[in-house]
Amino acid sequence: MAYATDHRQFTQYYDGAAQKAGHPGFFRRLSDALIDSRQRKADRDVAAYIQRSGGRLTDSVERELMERLSRSTLGEWRR
Repeated sequence: MAYATDHRQFTQYYDGAAQKAGHPGFFRRLSDALIDSRQRKADRDVAAYIQRSGGRLTDSVERELMERLSRSTLGEWRR
């Protein structure tokens, strides 16, 4: 004979109990992972640009970085 559970046993999966417990949902974790990945790539690109321009963060390098970041076109980081 099959066992039919009470619907109240499954409410933890449907009523947002994971969010109430402080655990982010799947899409929040996916979004956070994508944002973190893009941030790490941007950090690597900036570090590589500083290294290519002499390894020092001077006013002119900082100004040029800000111009490039404000335009934010792909492929412009590489010379």
